[in-house]
Amino acid sequence: MNTAPTISAKKNGDVGFVERLAGAVGGSVQAQSVYGQPVERDGITVIPVARLRYGFGGGGRKTDGQEGGGGGAKVQPVGFISIRGGSAEFRSIPDPTAEAGKVLALFVGAGLGALLLFRGVRSLFRG
Repeated sequence: MNTAPTISAKKNGDVGFVERLAGAVGGSVQAQSVYGQPVERDGITVIPVARLRYGFGGGGRKTDGQEGGGGGAKVQPVGFISIRGGSAEFRSIPDPTAEAGKVLALFVGAGLGALLLFRGVRSLFRG
């Protein structure tokens, strides 16, 4: 199913750059972009699952009719679906950048906690 967005940037009926770009990107979004081909081995079927993010932009000038734009996409594995004996289970793959953020937050929180504790103890002895 094609879920291309309908964008009308021009009112004179001409198809502009943004419309062409949106049609090309929207037409390429399919379930196969997120769910990989199933792999079956020893009675277990595994279906890879990914997160797809994309964006684009464009612009132009009325004076000389120049148009331009660009876009980008990021596909990131997030897990897989394991099917065995009629039962399916999703298993996630940890994101290393998210894990690093958690560790950083832990160190910052511990550092602030230690600083507040030290200042509190110091004020007790000052009296």
